[in-house]
Amino acid sequence: MICKLGERKCVEPVTEERGDPSNWSDCRCPLPCENGQFSVSWFQDNQCEKMINDSTLINVCFPQLIQIYFKEEPKIDVGDKCSRRV
Repeated sequence: MICKLGERKCVEPVTEERGDPSNWSDCRCPLPCENGQFSVSWFQDNQCEKMINDSTLINVCFPQLIQIYFKEEPKIDVGDKCSRRV
């Protein structure tokens, strides 16, 4: 049995009973839903003293902006879950 989007009534009872699938304790996902990555460096430069004392200069650079998209496919599709509940 495969549930199409229009026939999602077979899925709704599962999510109503168990809640959001991303919070299920028995759900094992290799990657988090959100993943942030950044690096920080800090150094002191005496040239700032020539400008204004007791100030902070913050310089934000984006030398390279990379976007990576991942696609995960379940080992068991929603249709399999629906057929087990019937």
